[in-house]
Amino acid sequence: MDLNALELARKIKNDIIKSITLAKIACILDDDKILDEALGIAKGMDLLHYSEALSKIAIEMAKAKRFDDALNMANEVVEERFRLDALETIASYLCDVGKFDKALEVAKNLKYRSQRALSNLSVNLAMAGDFEKSLQVAEMIREKSWKAETLAKIGYVFYEANRPYEELFDKALDVVRCINDKAIRSRTLLKIAIELAKTKKDYRTVLNEGLRIEKNDMDILNLITGLVETNEIDTALRAVEFIKEKYWKVEALLKIAHASSKKIERNMFENAINVARSIKDKSTSSESLLKIAVEMANSGYKYDDIADIVEEAIENIKDVDDFLKSKVLTNAVIDFLKIGDINKALEFSNNIVDDIYKSEVLFYVSSKLAKNKELNEAMEIANGISDDYWKSKALSCIAVETISPKDFEKL
Repeated sequence: MDLNALELARKIKNDIIKSITLAKIACILDDDKILDEALGIAKGMDLLHYSEALSKIAIEMAKAKRFDDALNMANEVVEERFRLDALETIASYLCDVGKFDKALEVAKNLKYRSQRALSNLSVNLAMAGDFEKSLQVAEMIREKSWKAETLAKIGYVFYEANRPYEELFDKALDVVRCINDKAIRSRTLLKIAIELAKTKKDYRTVLNEGLRIEKNDMDILNLITGLVETNEIDTALRAVEFIKEKYWKVEALLKIAHASSKKIERNMFENAINVARSIKDKSTSSESLLKIAVEMANSGYKYDDIADIVEEAIENIKDVDDFLKSKVLTNAVIDFLKIGDINKALEFSNNIVDDIYKSEVLFYVSSKLAKNKELNEAMEIANGISDDYWKSKALSCIAVETISPKDFEKL
């Protein structure tokens, strides 16, 4: 079985993907000879691609908890963005295993990436019960939006631990109100409102303050996601009205439907369908309708119940160019795979004519089959992929799943 995995990995044409795949296998099998092979392939690339490959191999080492090797490798990466990508990810894995001092050492040297890493570390320290160190790390955060958001997040952790937390939220609000950029101030206020909602305290004053300032649809969508998670459905519904783009309004209604009672769910689906139908651009309208159909299927509706919506969506894009049509169908395939409907995903993939999009969806199908341990079926799909990049990704997934337990690290 192991030999088959290596044979598959060595057949991969894309050298970056090949080297990373071999590194994954090396980490799973704890085999440094295979790791040397992966590094040897990476060293044969130009500087940019070598940096990308080395940074991703370093991340694989961190996943395997070989942190010293991972850090040494990451620090060898010449291209800064790839080096910082690797180091920030390693800091996150260090947090996951409780190596907070080492994570702090890495985070402090991440330049412009340090703010997010310090925020993550501060929250993880609070969750681990080291409240004093958590507050110390939060004070190291210079960027106001990150600092305010972090104080609110650890405020909620303090609340969960039955510790005084109100002062942390007050401080978060003091910090956020000093932010000059209106869009960032609004976004951060909305994030603080979500954390406040989790404590069962009145969050609406902060929410309304954020909504009065400049805002964008993605910020409102993220707000609605947070409100739904805290079961603040009525407030989430009111927030939908602030979304301007109808495509994102459909997304918001579907998020609310997913967390609601059957009666409200049905109303949300009907509202979403009406909004989708009112979108002037045919491809966008079809994409929204298909997303609604997938969510309805995921909620237990039978295919007969959603067949008309699917047919309407397909009819809408009948006359659009092949590229746009393929894009819409690709998104539908991805959505069906998310709910585990491989047959429906394959059915839609058969209607995609653009070669790159076709290759992409076949990769997603093959990957899903591989992670379900249906390896022969995954290989059959992979063999039908024409684009080398997507075929390489498919073979990579199959190779790793051949030797790894189904629930091994996120790949």
